[in-house]
Amino acid sequence: MKHFLKLVFLSLLVSCSTGDDINSEDNCKLVSYEAAQLYFDYFPREDLGFRVDNFDPNFEGIQIEYDANNIITRIIGGPTPFPMGSNLTGWMISDQTQYDIDYSENVTSITSVLESFYGDTTNNYTIINSKVVERSIIIPQGLLNEKVDFTYQYQGNTVLEYKEDDLYRIFHLENNNLIKIEEFVYHDINNPLQESDILYAKYETIFSEFDDLPNLIQGKFFIDGAFFKAFSSNNYHKVELKYYLFNTETEEFELDNSNTNWRSYNFGVNEDGSSGLFKTDCLAQN
Repeated sequence: MKHFLKLVFLSLLVSCSTGDDINSEDNCKLVSYEAAQLYFDYFPREDLGFRVDNFDPNFEGIQIEYDANNIITRIIGGPTPFPMGSNLTGWMISDQTQYDIDYSENVTSITSVLESFYGDTTNNYTIINSKVVERSIIIPQGLLNEKVDFTYQYQGNTVLEYKEDDLYRIFHLENNNLIKIEEFVYHDINNPLQESDILYAKYETIFSEFDDLPNLIQGKFFIDGAFFKAFSSNNYHKVELKYYLFNTETEEFELDNSNTNWRSYNFGVNEDGSSGLFKTDCLAQN
């Protein structure tokens, strides 16, 4: 049952910190970053949420624009939907997708400037003391869309994510880096008649081989696709996906070795000492 997982973590409640915005500590301003480590929930999970169907040949990375006070006002580049066979939607990374950023007290709103048949194009993030505490985001579902609300509880080195009041994912932190995500499945997708409140399985996404270089999008949970990465101070170089089935008799998860995947990265280091994931302007004063 969903409540089984809630009870397990009630005793863990203590304070937690995910770290301050790393950009405030140096003299460099992030101007663009590679799309490779972005994660989109609506991309195929089996490919770790990163694979798109195509890249625009003119795409040169996600670009960031600032106002006169060095506050991010626009993100240029991201997944752009396009028709792909039998009226299904494909995704291409291109500069056509752009987002305007608006700030109101603790709420950061990111709105796609592309007209969308999904209707609403704004995602809202409530961020307090560099911690995301709520978010309301649009998840494309074929020709429709779903606006989903999430809330977060910080308990020691774990962050509990609730999706519409149900425990959905647990984020595990170590040394100020997100090292593992547990995502719970409450029904068998191959058995639509099964009750939806029965714990069926879980996915684990494991991040490892962290470098000691600053993650320049830490704390920027509002950037589309950067939500997972924004928890970490440094940059991972390996990500793995594992799948477990829940044994209702033993109340334990059992690894399904036929449903695993992994990927490695090596972006090198820039002349300014930052990760090769990023391009910075070190002449800018923050």
